[in-house]
Amino acid sequence: MSEEQQELDINHLTEVVSDLQQEIRLIKNEIEKLKLTTLIDKLHLFIENTEEQFENLNTDIDRQKQELQQLKQSLTKSTPRRPSEYRQLQNMLQSARQTETITNSKNATNNMLPTRVEITSIQSNNRRTKR
Repeated sequence: MSEEQQELDINHLTEVVSDLQQEIRLIKNEIEKLKLTTLIDKLHLFIENTEEQFENLNTDIDRQKQELQQLKQSLTKSTPRRPSEYRQLQNMLQSARQTETITNSKNATNNMLPTRVEITSIQSNNRRTKR
């Protein structure tokens, strides 16, 4: 082989290697595109699922709001309003104090009455016994 032939072979090999490198770059790009496409598809799926779940959640929230509102309406219609336990205890204490005050004032009034008793007449039942 001559030098020219060797040089041609080297040039040819260099071209082949360059072409192979180009093809490798193209394949890498295609793989990246595929990865991106797959990733994008997965993201779309995720977004669709998430949107569906949000819609379901919103539907559930709306349904629960309606149920709560119906419960509130039924409670306000069916049961008269009762005073709280605090108010009940407060009323009991107030009633007990009023009763105590009335009892104390009656006792005070009774204590003020004169204790002196006057005797207006003396009656005697003397029987005479027959002898």
